[in-house]
Order: sequence, then structure tokens, then C-alpha cells
Amino acid sequence: MGRWSHQSRLWHQYEVRCLPISSSSEHHPLTHIYLPRIGKGVYINFNCTFLDTCTITIGARTLIGPNCSFFAASHPLDPFLRNGTRGPELGAPITVGEDCWFGGNVTVLGGITIGRGVTIGAGSVVTKDVPDFVVVAGNPARVLKKIEVKAPDPRLADTKEAEAASS
Repeated sequence: MGRWSHQSRLWHQYEVRCLPISSSSEHHPLTHIYLPRIGKGVYINFNCTFLDTCTITIGARTLIGPNCSFFAASHPLDPFLRNGTRGPELGAPITVGEDCWFGGNVTVLGGITIGRGVTIGAGSVVTKDVPDFVVVAGNPARVLKKIEVKAPDPRLADTKEAEAASS
């Protein structure tokens, strides 16, 4: 399945395998799963994986490259407690700030918070929290440099548009 986006002039293919997001709760009571919270203007490319035993939050205007994986789920290290498919499934939330860019094949582990305006290089494995406005890359991902912001903040433009529409 897919759609043509006139705004970006790109072909997007997607397959929906989750329940509709409920505004009343982040945890769906019938399925015992958490649903990703996706901000406005987020672009998710082909073949991305979200293992959401806990909430995964993606901030507005974030770009996610192909084959990225967000693993909020994990299992016990103790093999007897893990007990194959009969043991518990653990997890920790993942939070991604606004205006981030993920290159292809990035993996983010559970319990990670990625700050606003972060760029993550292709093939990186994010195992620790990432501060705002930096470039990270590698396995494990590490800070390579700070991003010097020169363009206007898009949140201010959104606020001005909302004020103009209400008056």
C-alpha cells in the first residue's frame, strides 16, 4: 500500500500494523501494548520497526531513515528466568525530541532519551541518552560535534500561524 505526497513529491510506502492511537490513554487496555506517539510532520521511511512494550514518543518534524529500529522491549539476562517464550518481557520508554534526523539503519535501545535537533548517523546504535543539538554516530553512538543553529525555530512559526488563525 502507499500514497503520493504532493507536498514532498516522494512516494511513501507504509503498512499499518497497530491499533488507532487513543487520546484517552497511551496504553491500549485490550491488547496490553503501548502505541507509539508520533508528533506532527514526522516522516518515517521504509521498513522501520517499533517494539513498543513501553511508550515510544517521536517529536514533531523528525525524519527517520529506512530500516531504523526502536527497541523499547527487552528480556531478562538470566536464561532460566527468560525461559524461552514463557518468561517475562521487559521494557523501558524511548523519547525522541523534535526536529531530529535519523540516518538509515539506526537502532535505539529502550530507556533512551534523544534531545531536540539531534542528527544520528547511519548505522548507529544509540545506547545512552543524547543531549540537544548534537551529531552522534557509531556503535555505540557517541557525540561527534555540536550543531550551531542558524535558521529560525519552526515552533515559533507554528505559534504565529496559530495566533493569526485565531484572530
